[in-house]
Amino acid sequence: VAAPTDEPKTHTLTVRFDNVQQRSGTLNVAIYNDDPALNGAAFRKVRLTVPATGEITLSVADLPAGRYAIRSYQDLNGNF
Repeated sequence: VAAPTDEPKTHTLTVRFDNVQQRSGTLNVAIYNDDPALNGAAFRKVRLTVPATGEITLSVADLPAGRYAIRSYQDLNGNF
């Protein structure tokens, strides 16, 4: 019988995007959960509308414990 643990089963990853110069368009974010995936399919994908002012923060809930990599780009003209 496994001993009970206080560790949560999932976690929330929060990313703050600083120095976004163009305050328009969308930020396309890909989250990868292993090294080989960096050249393939993302574990999760998220699109954020870039606000005219204020902080740009992304929170992704329900992630299993582990290491993650983030790739992002800003789409200014809506072609992606």
